[in-house]
Amino acid sequence: MVDIMLTFGIMKPTHAGDASAPGAGQGPGSSRRLAQQQAQIDEVVDIMKENIDKVLERDKNLSLLDDRAGILKNKEN
Repeated sequence: MVDIMLTFGIMKPTHAGDASAPGAGQGPGSSRRLAQQQAQIDEVVDIMKENIDKVLERDKNLSLLDDRAGILKNKEN
């Protein structure tokens, strides 16, 4: 299995009271939304890992098939 690491830049507010600072005005619903978004990200990452595993498995199978085709071609000659 291929390990995938995603990095997300996190912005920190410069002043706790600055309404324009990232993260300002977050209430109780914000942490719930954040948890939902993180769950969606985790689900997408899991799906991506599965897809990469499938692609690698297909590549291996195609390589084996290509090797077999080459052997058969050499036997004909």
